[in-house]
Amino acid sequence: MPGTRSGDLDPGVMLELAQRHDYAALSDLVYHQMGLLALSDGESSDMATLLASDSESARFAVDYFCRQVRATIGGFAAKAGGIDALVFSGGIGENAPEIRARICEPLRFLGFALDAEANRGNQALMHSEGAKPVLRILANEEETIRERVEAMLAGA
Repeated sequence: MPGTRSGDLDPGVMLELAQRHDYAALSDLVYHQMGLLALSDGESSDMATLLASDSESARFAVDYFCRQVRATIGGFAAKAGGIDALVFSGGIGENAPEIRARICEPLRFLGFALDAEANRGNQALMHSEGAKPVLRILANEEETIRERVEAMLAGA
């Protein structure tokens, strides 16, 4: 679930919202007012802000986020017949050791365990000895986009 977008949403919810809002309002709602922002009762769409907050709504948003990520990992594990490694990337995955810990702890039954010090230190390899690999890989999306645009323009 993103900071301000809905993530998974039941189609019935969208149909109900479409009856209540015109296209512009619905588009704004779905792209700018859902996700962590909505779950935190408007407190923030930023995970670092939510983690630093003592409010019940911030705790709910963080808990819900971690629960959804674990559910998705479990679903992928079931579909694939197992998982060989976990990779954390992107803003939250790269920068939130507490979130990584809260996601991984209940996944011990799949063979994943974090080394607490490596996790806190944002190391590239964060798994405990004997556990399946848990990695932190920097996304660097802006650099990738720049490189691809430059390559495309060079070939044009």
